[in-house]
Amino acid sequence: MVAELSKLRDQIDDVDQQMVELLARRLALVEEVGHVKSQHGLPIYAPPDREAAMLLHAVRRRKAKGFRLILLKIFYAAPCGSLIPVKMTRVLNA
Repeated sequence: MVAELSKLRDQIDDVDQQMVELLARRLALVEEVGHVKSQHGLPIYAPPDREAAMLLHAVRRRKAKGFRLILLKIFYAAPCGSLIPVKMTRVLNA
């Protein structure tokens, strides 16, 4: 049983690492969007309808019970995280 649990926990650790890498990639893309918007004089913040569409799209992809709440938390937090100034993200990523 211990070996089986260890194997499962290792798999969870691998998935966690992949999630961290994907979120880091997403944050880098969000930063790029911010730079492009800034260069073209566009507002940096996503309009509320864009954020709502992102949430709805994520939830519709996965309808499993319980998973919807996790997705909502992740996708709700992700745009908020993109509002952190670039300087602060560098500190947090160090």
